Amino acid sequence: MARIAYILPCHKDPEGIIAQARRLTAAGDFVAIHFDGRAKQADFDKIRESLATNPAVTFAARRAKCGWGEWSLVEATLLAVEAAVASFPRATHF
Repeated sequence: MARIAYILPCHKDPEGIIAQARRLTAAGDFVAIHFDGRAKQADFDKIRESLATNPAVTFAARRAKCGWGEWSLVEATLLAVEAAVASFPRATHF
């Protein structure tokens, strides 16, 4: 059976991110989140606190400051993929 580790590069809408992570993990999959370093710390804290007890959610080790069309978007995605690989050894797809 496939176990997907979804990679979510995000920068706003903490409620939407929380809801999406809960829906994806309820189906038995995993979620790795990178939240833009330029976004509000309070929004990031809300996301982390809301998902802290969900073992199927992980976060990138650091928050890169992203710019539209810049390398930083690739960097953010790679940080989330690294977190997913480390946290979810049973994932079959990323």
